[in-house]
Amino acid sequence: MGLEALAQMEYPGRFIILGRTEDGANNVAVYGLTGRSPSSQARRLVLDTGDSEETYVKVEPTDEETLKKGNPDLLIYPAMVLHKFGIAVSNGKQTEGVAWGLRPGDQIHALNQGHKDWSYEPDKPNFTPRISAVLHSREVESSAFGIIKKLGEGTVPFRSYFEVPLISGRGHLIATYTGENRDPLPSFKGEPIVSRLSGTYIEETVKSVYGSLSEKFRVSVAVVYWNLRDSSKKLAIMNKHGGLSLHE
Repeated sequence: MGLEALAQMEYPGRFIILGRTEDGANNVAVYGLTGRSPSSQARRLVLDTGDSEETYVKVEPTDEETLKKGNPDLLIYPAMVLHKFGIAVSNGKQTEGVAWGLRPGDQIHALNQGHKDWSYEPDKPNFTPRISAVLHSREVESSAFGIIKKLGEGTVPFRSYFEVPLISGRGHLIATYTGENRDPLPSFKGEPIVSRLSGTYIEETVKSVYGSLSEKFRVSVAVVYWNLRDSSKKLAIMNKHGGLSLHE
């Protein structure tokens, strides 16, 4: 499936892939969780349609007591928000702020607005970056990524934003970490990494992404297909605790 870059990351942390299917029919958004600690492992991704027009993919605990051994404020959050203008994805509570700024036009502005009240995570010594991304439903031929991370000894966060083209059969990947499993965990470096998306069906995409992760650390993967012709949406979630679920 062309996910060699992700497969080479022993421990990516949390990650986002945005792109377009090989047949050009769907824009694709992927969010993935990996975890080293028992509290990070005690999670799954779930669909929440709620009472609003938005659709959420949320991180929820599989074991409340185990999760409390970590920091629930950093572990539980909305990972994806889908509304009429597109998709917002992130690894924290900034997701909703990014989503509310997503309108036809400047995607970088949506990320800037969603990030303005946030810094990197206060999980010393890792200081995990906050990563976010936006994908318009139909109007824009590009997607955008943002990362807030700590550099050096200073406390002022370093913010980077990237706008990348949407090309059939191609995705771009950003993660919280470089993939090296060491302490402290090194933050993601550079630009989003190109990944080939050779699958056509959402089931094969979610299984391929999940299968590319280290069996020791993988927790959950969610994939959204947004049809460019009629704006219909498909969602697939693969959980360590719960298996595969499909939603339309």
